[in-house]
Amino acid sequence: MINILKLLFLVSSFFLFACEKEQAPVEKKEIIRPVKVQKIQLSGSESSLNQFSGKARHIRESLLSFRVSGVLTELKYKVGQQVNVRSLGAALDQRDFKTNVRGLINQLQSAQAQLAQMRKGARPEDLRIIESKLKSAQAAKRSTEAAVSGALTARETARSDFQRITQLYAKRAASKSQLDRSKVAMAQQETLHKQSLTQLEQAGQNITTAEKELEKAKAGAREEDILAQEANTRSLNEKVIQAKASLADTQLLIPFSGIISRKNVSNFEQITAGQPIYNLIDISKIEVQISLPETLISYIAKGQPVKINFLNFPSRQYEGRINKIGVTADQQTLTYPVFIEVENRDNKILPGMTAQVNLQTSPTETSYPSIPLHAVIQNKVTQAKYVWLYSPDSGTVTKQVVQIGSFQNDRVEIIEGLNNGDLLIVAGVHKIREGMKVRLLKQ
Repeated sequence: MINILKLLFLVSSFFLFACEKEQAPVEKKEIIRPVKVQKIQLSGSESSLNQFSGKARHIRESLLSFRVSGVLTELKYKVGQQVNVRSLGAALDQRDFKTNVRGLINQLQSAQAQLAQMRKGARPEDLRIIESKLKSAQAAKRSTEAAVSGALTARETARSDFQRITQLYAKRAASKSQLDRSKVAMAQQETLHKQSLTQLEQAGQNITTAEKELEKAKAGAREEDILAQEANTRSLNEKVIQAKASLADTQLLIPFSGIISRKNVSNFEQITAGQPIYNLIDISKIEVQISLPETLISYIAKGQPVKINFLNFPSRQYEGRINKIGVTADQQTLTYPVFIEVENRDNKILPGMTAQVNLQTSPTETSYPSIPLHAVIQNKVTQAKYVWLYSPDSGTVTKQVVQIGSFQNDRVEIIEGLNNGDLLIVAGVHKIREGMKVRLLKQ
C-alpha cells in the first residue's frame, strides 16, 4: 500500500514539473534601433574668433570737371598730391567770360534807364529834341522832293536825246558811238531817278517815325509798354546772373579734402563741360571688404567692433566697425559681403592694401535653433508637437514637447522646449518609443 502511494506521488510530481516547464515564459531578445542625432546650439551659447582676408578701398571718390567749356590755363596738382577742401585745382581762360558779363551789364543798365524814363514820362528837353528831329525829317523830305523833280527832268531829257539820236542814226546822220553814249546816259538818269524815289520814300518813313515818337512822348508810355520793358529788364538781369556764374565756373574748386589719384588732361587743352580733370579720393576713412559664409553672416551686427591688421604694418593693429552687411550672396562663392570702416587719420592705409580681419562671431540673442521638419511629431489626439531626445548616459530616448516657430524650406524654428547641448534624434524618429534603448549612427 505504501509502495502504491509512492508511485502515485512520483507520477503526479512528474506531470506537475512538465506543466510548469511548458508554462515558463520564453525570454525575447531586445531590439536596439539605430538613430541619428543633432546637437542643439542655442543663441549666445558659443563665441569664436575668426580671421578673414580683405582689401582696403576708399569710401568716397569724385570725378572733378568744369561746368563750362574753355581753354585750360592752370592745372595745379599732381597725382598723389594731398589737397584741401575749397582750394583751387584748375582754371580756364576767363577773357571771353568777362567780356560777356560786361556786355550784359551794359545792356541791363540801358534797359533799366529806359524803363525809368518810361515810368517818369518824357522831359521838356526830350520833347524839344524829338520836335527838332521831326523838323529835320520834314526838311529832308522837301529837299528830296526837289531832287526827285530834278531827276525826273533829267530822265525825260535823256530819253528825248536818245530818241532823237536813234532817228538820226537811222538816217545815217549820227554815229554808232553817239547812239551808245545816249543810251548809257538815259540808263544812268533812269537809275538816278529811282534812287531819288527811294530816298523820298525813306524821308517819308523818317517823318512818320518822328511823328509817332513825338506823339508817344507827349502821351507818355503805355502800361503794356512798361510791362514789356520790365520783362526785358528781368530777362537781362537773369542773363547777367548766369554769365557771372559761368565766369565763376571757370575755376575748379576742390569739393573735399583728399588725394589726387589721377590726372586726366594737360595744361592749355581745349576742355569741354563735364570732361574729367582729376580723380579725387578721400582716404581719411577707408573700408575693408571681407566675405562671410551663410553659417556666420547671422552672427554679426552693424556697428560691431573689429580688430584689423595690415600686411604693410604688421606691428600695428587698427580698430574698425562693421558699416554695411550685404543681403545678397555671391553666385559663385555663396558668401555675403561685409564692409568694415576704419579711421585712417595719418593716411597711411592706401586702397588695395591687404588686411587681416579678426572678427568675433557670436549668435544673436534673438535667434532660435532650426531643426529638420521631419524630426517633429504631432500627437493626433492632443495636437501637441514633440521631439525625441537621446540620453547618452542611459542610451535611451525621451519625449520632449516643443513649441515651433517659423518655417523655412524643410526646416522649422523651435522657440521653446530645447536646451543647449540637447541631442535631438533626426533619423529613425517613427520607430522608437519612450525609454527605448538606441544606438547612434556614425555622423
